[in-house]
Amino acid sequence: MDVLIRQAELRDIPDLLDMNEIFNGKGLSTAVAMKRDLESNAGEMVFVAECGGMAVGFICGQVFSSICYADAKLCTVMELFVREEYRRYGIASKLMLRLEQEFEEHSALEILLQTGGENDGAQRFYENIGYIDTKRIVYRKVKQGGQ
Repeated sequence: MDVLIRQAELRDIPDLLDMNEIFNGKGLSTAVAMKRDLESNAGEMVFVAECGGMAVGFICGQVFSSICYADAKLCTVMELFVREEYRRYGIASKLMLRLEQEFEEHSALEILLQTGGENDGAQRFYENIGYIDTKRIVYRKVKQGGQ
């Protein structure tokens, strides 16, 4: 299967919106918000996996600077999704590799990611590509009316 990993473009918004709704649920983003962020969110990197002219997966990552780490950057994988019918072809690995390469260009000190505690498949995938479960506890505060 020929897969091209490339930076997301405005033409990908319909596919990105569809995949995001499958992954995260409806109503969390809009085409307008995606357009705005693709055009102006310099801290976020978005790559798509294209197969047969269609975006079949995507990955989003962010680079953070901090006064605590001089020139090194903390990097976070925000989202990783591959359409179900395209899984088991190495697409997620290719997306992760592309994002990791970008993080290296930004002097990554550490790459963090989160996945669901019951998402055994994702946990195995991340461990197989070299990530470790740090047993960190993540706290979350959601504003009233938020997700």
